[in-house]
Amino acid sequence: MIPSDKVIIDNYLSYIITQADEMNDMIIELLSIFKI
Repeated sequence: MIPSDKVIIDNYLSYIITQADEMNDMIIELLSIFKI
């Protein structure tokens, strides 16, 4: 059975949000390093 488009889109969005969260953490760490 093929998953519906909604399931695919939901998975894709949650993946992007997870990636964005990790990227955000890295940026905050970098900023705190340079802001000493």
